Amino acid sequence: MINYRLLDLKECKLISDIDRRESIFSTWSIEDGKWILKYEHFEIFDWEGSEQRYVSILENILSTHGKIFGAFDSGRLIGFAALEKDSKLQAIFIDVNYRNKGIGTKLLSFCKIQARCWGAKKIYLSSDNSEACIKFFLSQGARLVEQHNKKINLKINLFNFYPEVNLSPIDSYNWKPLSNLTVKPEQKKLYPISNLSWLTINSTNDTTPTIFSVEIDGYPVGIIGYINEEDDNSNWINPFMIDKSFQNKKLGGKALKAIIEIIKNSDSLSSIKVNYNKNNIIAESLYRKHNFYPILEGSTHKYCELL
Repeated sequence: MINYRLLDLKECKLISDIDRRESIFSTWSIEDGKWILKYEHFEIFDWEGSEQRYVSILENILSTHGKIFGAFDSGRLIGFAALEKDSKLQAIFIDVNYRNKGIGTKLLSFCKIQARCWGAKKIYLSSDNSEACIKFFLSQGARLVEQHNKKINLKINLFNFYPEVNLSPIDSYNWKPLSNLTVKPEQKKLYPISNLSWLTINSTNDTTPTIFSVEIDGYPVGIIGYINEEDDNSNWINPFMIDKSFQNKKLGGKALKAIIEIIKNSDSLSSIKVNYNKNNIIAESLYRKHNFYPILEGSTHKYCELL
């Protein structure tokens, strides 16, 4: 069981227990206002002699009334997040054997609560530009401020977590990152066609489907599109997915509203329809909330039309 608590001054040296090895295969950069994913491979081999520098940084944070939240497993430090008194997130590290278990999210949530207690409206941070780091912080509500060399400066609004979304055409910039997005493992039977397959269809077919990148601040988090079916005088919304890291943040509803407006403004066909797996209760709830009503139920799928 993972236990969470504040670190004191004498415990800063425990960070040497954290195995921070990481294999980096792709990085983000900002060019002309666009997120550009670049494939480059390099390895981080543990602390590489930088433990003492980080220990000094953490000791200074505590000496100036900042906070360091630690995650422990059987008494061993396996992760921490360090927040300066001015609500700047100085560092967050998770042991390589404990990543993708929600520990980073938990530690960052403690930092958000503490920053609110200090009266802050935002948390500022400077992140490495690795794909994994940027995806984590953006999924936690961070927004772009600027890029400086290989660091990307971000801010987290503590009182308005749910961002606006925009739909952008598929292009050479967002094609690669969109193909890397995926749903949760338990959702793969409900969303069996990969993004890569949809994007390939989109690039080789001039008529259907029309697919857009779902983006926050230009960063791709999902895809949505529609297929024009003249035979039944309808536009069918398909595909539609939000990456697993960005679900439950009200992005799906905003993307759905946006594609409905695009369809209404660009096509004279009379109806807008969806179909989804009968076991997909999340999709059913979303479509019902946005005024789709059932018109047909098959053996595996339900079919709905916008009122």
